Amino acid sequence: MEKVFSQIKTWKGTETGIRILMTLLLFGCLCSTFRQFRIPDFSFAVYPLTCTVAITAGIACLLVFLLKKTGRLHIGRPDYILLSIAVYYIIRYDFDEQLGNWRIALWGTVLIIWILIRWLLSNRMISTENIAWTVVAAGVLQAVWGLLQLYGFCPSNHERYDMTGTFMNPGPFAGYVGLAFPVALHLFLRYRDYKYWLALGAMLLMFCILPAGMSRSAWIGVAAASAWVVCSEKGLFTHWHTKRRAFISLLLSILIIGVTAGVFMFNLKKDSAYGRLFIWENVCSAIAKSPLTGYGSCSFPTVYAAAQSERFESGNYSDREERVAGNPEYAFNEYLQMWLEGGFILLFLFIAFIMTCMKQGWQQKHYGLCGGIISFLFFAFSSYPLQYPAFWVILCFLSAGITNSAPYGNGKRIFCILLPVLLCVSSVVIFKTLPSPQKQIETWEKCRVLRPMGEKQLAIEGYGMLFQSLKHNPRFISEYAQCMFEVADYEKSNLLYERYLKLQCNSLIYNFMGQNYQYMGQYREAESYYTKSINFLPNRIYPYYLLAKLYASESCRDSARFEAMKQVVLTKEPKVMSTAIREMREEIKKINWNRSVE
Repeated sequence: MEKVFSQIKTWKGTETGIRILMTLLLFGCLCSTFRQFRIPDFSFAVYPLTCTVAITAGIACLLVFLLKKTGRLHIGRPDYILLSIAVYYIIRYDFDEQLGNWRIALWGTVLIIWILIRWLLSNRMISTENIAWTVVAAGVLQAVWGLLQLYGFCPSNHERYDMTGTFMNPGPFAGYVGLAFPVALHLFLRYRDYKYWLALGAMLLMFCILPAGMSRSAWIGVAAASAWVVCSEKGLFTHWHTKRRAFISLLLSILIIGVTAGVFMFNLKKDSAYGRLFIWENVCSAIAKSPLTGYGSCSFPTVYAAAQSERFESGNYSDREERVAGNPEYAFNEYLQMWLEGGFILLFLFIAFIMTCMKQGWQQKHYGLCGGIISFLFFAFSSYPLQYPAFWVILCFLSAGITNSAPYGNGKRIFCILLPVLLCVSSVVIFKTLPSPQKQIETWEKCRVLRPMGEKQLAIEGYGMLFQSLKHNPRFISEYAQCMFEVADYEKSNLLYERYLKLQCNSLIYNFMGQNYQYMGQYREAESYYTKSINFLPNRIYPYYLLAKLYASESCRDSARFEAMKQVVLTKEPKVMSTAIREMREEIKKINWNRSVE
């Protein structure tokens, strides 16, 4: 064994070999977030990530011990700001409600990745170029995956879309590929050897897939980031004062093209654009009530539901706003969602972190990685990348890669060894605290099979076993609540539905809770929840139908209110006409007032 260690130490290509090994391990960390599970859940993606991070940190620790490297880690402003963001987020998290424990585990893992990359760069175990190629390789992998889905060789993750990559829809997929494109562009512009052709091939693959993603946010991000990379690499920003006329002409051209493209893309999916504008208006109205500190981590569903309900209840809305309103899972603007949940404090810290990293990246001429961050910033303006663990990790790679690292020096060996040991232990601890996704999925699938077979009590026992680990998952909570409804445990069903509403906005849940109260004989509460459903989404006909049946029932007879609801059901223009709406209308017409409905 000592001979092997001796050969490793004296190997001529040790440094190159270490860089290749660590680059492959870091690429594995990025790819671990692509892991597909039969049942999707964001917490499942954190599990393989923590495993790969622990392995990477462990191997780094072993190499330091074998090669007797004596490097150091320079702690700078970005490190302090990122730590402040993590601490602030965790402090604002409600540990009593536990609406997203996986986010806390993800924050811990991201901090480990950040410190690990910074430490590896400081000790010359990887280079910034290695980080760039890692990001490009991840983008190429996604692009190839998308092409295989597009041509039917791989299944899509969404029944409505042919291409989603490893994500649930084409939007985040295109945004992820868009982050890697400007990095590949910079490598293409900088090198003239075989790397030139590798970067060109990567760009062509990603460029082929981006239009098919139909994500306007991703297109804008790629265009802006690519323009920035080209101008930076060609020195246009540095020498603008000597070429002022050309610089102004270029800016005007970009402005005209940008406005024209913006109008075209707005009209490409007009209702979608209006829908996001409506969401932003409601978010801003909620922010105005608590601008400094926000409402706390993971509070978006509850706060947004109250804001949209207040808007419709006031009557101060247009027909278009009623038509485009929906059940948003996110704010479709990471800056507004950050402001809503963490207040201006969190938003300011995030902007300070990004600006500090970008400044250092500019000074070191890491234009490609800076371009990836610019693409992310544009994409995050009208999408929801930070709701996916994969974007947290790649953003960590981009920002850590452009942050100043102290040159290799004679640091204390004890610190050099203890730091990767600490990172390895920390990632193992996080890994061990997370339950195995495979076991959870198997139990969940058994519950799904038992329900239609009539084994409701066994299914309830299974859901109960999973509750602690999956109580952040709206789909799981909905199934559990529906199972409780099927065994006539309406009170427990409503308790679960109340938790669901803290996890996700959904007007249907108000209807389900109203029906539960109606079955329990609590008609005023049932009426209240049907009304909440209408106030949240007045463009849905179903809650009016439920109210009409409630007012026609013997226990809650009210002819005037019944007629009012009946007219709404029969005359209201639905957002999308369906067979269910026709059936509801036919049933309402058949109700004989002299014979009560139960």
